[in-house]
Amino acid sequence: MQTLTAETLHTLLTPTLVVDALRRGFASGVHVPLRHHHTIPTEADPGTLLIMPAWSESNDERAVLGVKLANVYTSNPQKGIPSIQGAYILFEKRTGTPVATLDGSTITLFRTAAASVLAATYLARSNSKRLLMVGTGRLVPYIVRTYVEVMGIEDVRIWGRNPEKAKSSVQSLASLNIEANTISEIKEGVDWADIISCATTSTSPLVLGRWLKPGHHVDLIGGFTEEMRETDDEAARLSSIFVDTRDGALSEAGDLIQPLRNGVIQESNILAELADLVTHKHSGRSSVQEITLFKSVGTALEDLATAQLAVDLANS
Repeated sequence: MQTLTAETLHTLLTPTLVVDALRRGFASGVHVPLRHHHTIPTEADPGTLLIMPAWSESNDERAVLGVKLANVYTSNPQKGIPSIQGAYILFEKRTGTPVATLDGSTITLFRTAAASVLAATYLARSNSKRLLMVGTGRLVPYIVRTYVEVMGIEDVRIWGRNPEKAKSSVQSLASLNIEANTISEIKEGVDWADIISCATTSTSPLVLGRWLKPGHHVDLIGGFTEEMRETDDEAARLSSIFVDTRDGALSEAGDLIQPLRNGVIQESNILAELADLVTHKHSGRSSVQEITLFKSVGTALEDLATAQLAVDLANS
């Protein structure tokens, strides 16, 4: 059985390749049970164990089965450890034979960024050039790099609660030959941006609806529990809402669950899933004035597509 380490995956994968793999994955038949979500008590903040299986609908010789085991410990960065730890195991579907083990954190970083940017190819204005990145975590360089490479973003500003971490994110991007600047006021960044991408574990809104302007695209990545929020109810009310998967968003996305509970939006306000955009069942952005909002919580389809891509590249 192959082992693909984080270092190997970084030599194999590129943002464009992963976006294309996800586009194919969402267009094809993949069975994805709702992921298991378990709270792990610890001496500090509790951790979260995610168990995410998926398998090809077909039974041909390339059909695969995979499962990701991911641990999310939000207190890890305080210890100098990444918040996401995990492993991915890929099997042949027909026999259940293990094919490869892959570094789960790297798979998660690439596919999470790729899912948001894949959505943005349908939902952001085609002439979008300015990206506000809200957050300073390990995912930020992957998100920004993918937007730059796939969407042609030319100007990047980063906001974080901790200015030193924001500066560190700018330095990380500089090592990728991407120029970015920090910004001290989030509202100023929203006013300036075409696309606003949020990747935080905030439990209170950071981007307020009253700041949004016609034409904005809002990309919400960070929240994965009912309590987490990166936008307020007004942002949900003003926006045309899209999700990676309805089942995932309605069970885990506080940015939608809370305004649904408050009666601000209805489930019918969620216009489409990412698969609907990829297969052209929904056309995406309908006008240059529309405010679009994409909320992702992650789906095992993305992990399966990325893992299969990496193994194919390793064996080509």
